[in-house]
Amino acid sequence: MPLVSVIMTFRNGMPWVLNAVGSVIAQSFTDWELILVDDGSTDGSRDAILARWGDHPGLRFVQTPPEGRGHALNRALEAARGEWVANLDADDLFHPEKLKMQMNVASGAGKHDILCTHSLVIGEQEGIPWPGIEQQGGYRDLSRQMLRRNHVNHSSILAHRNFLREIGGYDDTRRSQFDYELWLRSLHAGGRILELPAILTAKRIHARQSFEARARLRYVWSSLRLQLRYAPKLGARPLDYAFFIAKFLFGLTPRGVRRLTWKVRGA
Repeated sequence: MPLVSVIMTFRNGMPWVLNAVGSVIAQSFTDWELILVDDGSTDGSRDAILARWGDHPGLRFVQTPPEGRGHALNRALEAARGEWVANLDADDLFHPEKLKMQMNVASGAGKHDILCTHSLVIGEQEGIPWPGIEQQGGYRDLSRQMLRRNHVNHSSILAHRNFLREIGGYDDTRRSQFDYELWLRSLHAGGRILELPAILTAKRIHARQSFEARARLRYVWSSLRLQLRYAPKLGARPLDYAFFIAKFLFGLTPRGVRRLTWKVRGA
């Protein structure tokens, strides 16, 4: 069995899904499988992946009718065989050393911890020049900061498969923020969010993403409701509530204004 299961869900993932898959195949760490859940694509995404890497033994496809992102993520989690699970969104990228560097320090994490890395924000370009990195000595605990803002790029995580299953996987009744809800639920279950301070993931921002292409108000309102739901469970203070409102208002500003703050995602 592979040590790490990388999960990727997509619906009409072209053209970036090919770059995403390629960034997994290029990993210096080789003990992985890639679970590809095609959630009802009509753009030939699966065929394009097979045409390029159809004979790769590490690729496993799960084909479904259009069920939605939450269901697709849970199908991927159910199919995963590795002790550890990493996610890669179909428009994001792994640094070639991503899995190796995380696994080098994973032994110091508890079974209820979710591990993440810094991320570089990119646009619609094909590839990126990765900045130089150095091997880091350990993780930084972000748990206390998570209620105010989602500091974790979903594509940067590494977690024990059994822990994610024990807490119920992704909430497939939601329409967005599947990852953020899972992080907050993991904290409520006694876990921690631990960050390796190295840029090992690239987060792509583009107009086709659902939270940009559809109703922005609905997205930021859903985020506020999620924070208010978990605030009493995670011991929120009065200042936290003020921060929730400020973040909600900032989320309504034009994309160009928000883009000015999208640099390297650190805490």
